[in-house]
Amino acid sequence: MFGLWVRRVEIRMVDFRGTSSAGSSRGASSQPSSREENDLSADGSSSDSVAPIESSDSHSSQTALDQLSRERTTFDSLRDDSSDVDQLSHNSQYQAYESHGSAYRYSTGSDDDTQPSPLAGAEADSTLTPQRQSQIDNWVEQNALARDFFDAAGGERVAEALNHKSELGTLNTTETHYLASESLSVWQRDGNTENVREAGQNINNEDTRAIVASVFSQPSVQRFDSAGSGGQPPAELSDIDQTALQTAIQLDAPAVITAHSGHEGALGSTLGDQQGYQGLEFKERVLNAVSDPSIDAQSDGISQMVTAIFLKSPSTDFISGGYRRSSAQALAEITVDADQFAGVPQSALQRQISTVAARFDGVLATNGGRALIANDSITPELRGWAVNSIANNPAFNARNLSDGWESPTVSQAFAAPVLEQYQARGTAPEALQGEALRTSIGQALGIPPDQLPDASETPLEQQTRLDAGFSHQYYGPNERIDAIAQSIVNAGGADATVTIMPVVVTSEDFGAATFNVFKVESSNGTHYVEDVDPTRTYDSLSDWQQGSRLPPGKMTYTEGLDWNNGNTSPVTENTAAVTDTFGEWARKVGDGAALVVGVGVGAAVIVGSGGTALLVAGAGAGLYTAGRAGEQLYDANAHGQDITDLSNSQMRTLWLDAAAGTLSFGAMGAARSATKLISSGSRLGTCLN
Repeated sequence: MFGLWVRRVEIRMVDFRGTSSAGSSRGASSQPSSREENDLSADGSSSDSVAPIESSDSHSSQTALDQLSRERTTFDSLRDDSSDVDQLSHNSQYQAYESHGSAYRYSTGSDDDTQPSPLAGAEADSTLTPQRQSQIDNWVEQNALARDFFDAAGGERVAEALNHKSELGTLNTTETHYLASESLSVWQRDGNTENVREAGQNINNEDTRAIVASVFSQPSVQRFDSAGSGGQPPAELSDIDQTALQTAIQLDAPAVITAHSGHEGALGSTLGDQQGYQGLEFKERVLNAVSDPSIDAQSDGISQMVTAIFLKSPSTDFISGGYRRSSAQALAEITVDADQFAGVPQSALQRQISTVAARFDGVLATNGGRALIANDSITPELRGWAVNSIANNPAFNARNLSDGWESPTVSQAFAAPVLEQYQARGTAPEALQGEALRTSIGQALGIPPDQLPDASETPLEQQTRLDAGFSHQYYGPNERIDAIAQSIVNAGGADATVTIMPVVVTSEDFGAATFNVFKVESSNGTHYVEDVDPTRTYDSLSDWQQGSRLPPGKMTYTEGLDWNNGNTSPVTENTAAVTDTFGEWARKVGDGAALVVGVGVGAAVIVGSGGTALLVAGAGAGLYTAGRAGEQLYDANAHGQDITDLSNSQMRTLWLDAAAGTLSFGAMGAARSATKLISSGSRLGTCLN
């Protein structure tokens, strides 16, 4: 053993926290948020500036640097004798030599595995020479599949090498990456999951853990890359690749997220499928990493990841206090709009995130709260609306959400923009007959016209059609439209005027839906026709209230079912069928198809003025129909299955799988599209744009 005496010199440096490199500082749970770390100091200088170099023996900074230079020369002179260098490496005599501009850090003489690694200093020489590559290849061949009697020892040996305690000596960044990658390739071919796990368990240095986490994430990343843009789902991860991903998450969850750049939503969908205690651990680690300074929680990719994990986590997951708090914090990070805090101290943003996280935690701790946002029988878009409502509306708290979707707070909040937009089309009763009546009904129901002109329409034909307005035939024969039209004519006669009144129903079975009641006034009096069951006509408001066929739940509508010169005062009460189960209701009205009327043929609202009505597609329908036709949904539709019926558990699961990884709660909130989701619900459809 060399009798080299090296005096320990400590040089304190400000911790550099980047946002991109795999070797950046980690450990968000013990660090303040990057939003606070980047604040300027009192004199206006950045807190990221390099601190003056100080030596522990009170020498001047320059003296310390001179001493370091002499000691480095001494060390370099020993490099020619590889055995001596190995001796030094095994005894941790030379732990790290790091340069960053004019600042240096040097420490020796400790066998503490948590000492700083040479990786950051090696960045200046991070090449992989052919000679070094050959040396690593030979080492991997001899050690990656090594065994101690009957026990696999390759993982432990690779970990020792990555900890710079093998005959390979000190590894720079590129060498570390190469060793980890080559070892993983050997284990993939061998299918040995034990080596992967043990390698991860025995890596102690923070920077090395980040590099290895990135390497071990690559099979998952490549799986998504190979799926391409053809709409094909990525292949399932093999056991060895699944183990590699899980080990990577345990090593450094922020590095895993960074490695999946461009595939964050898919990563979240994959993690969302992880069940049981171990699945909770991996999901929790990744959700905690959203608060890491290296992660941009406001990016749409991170929002998609958090959304996917949340959507695919069963309600029972949130009974666990740790996982619930991690989910609450991540939801707050993606839904609080940081742009609203521009120009103010970042501490204000952090306080708001903390407030919203506490609100999410409280809501998810209750049965009603979980029924509202953690219920997979509710469409993802509606759950997104509820999540953003919690983030932006203090009234959406645990106390006010005890009844889930049937809480008055939810019913009235969801109904408010519906009433406003229906009112915007004009509240005066309209005399509608013939095709004008049929077109108005079809548009109110959100049914796409099937008689739209094609490219062969001449300018004269176009002008004739436009002059006719709603009296032009836009709909061919349609059983539901024709039944409602006939009931309106039967109730009011040829001189009847019609006012379309929206009724919002919230229910634990489907979330929320908007239905239409056609108020028919004529010399015969006032009658009401409901789109749920057009064969029934109600002769008074009380008759409708007591005999309505709306589904079980809470209904909210304007007082008296009358606009009354701008009246939007909401009334919330139980529907007449509230004592029924959802299944009983569906049998009463037929096969459940009546739910289509307000829900989904989509997110559609009649707006405009006078007799000129327009159909506006809300964000809910667009999110569902844009690029979401998964292979199984396509196959189901091709074989005659109704893929829009989310009361079918199989279809609901397929839509959830399709939504996870593409839907972004954060983007929904940032676009303020919560107010546009007013008509989405438990059925889907297409809309006229």
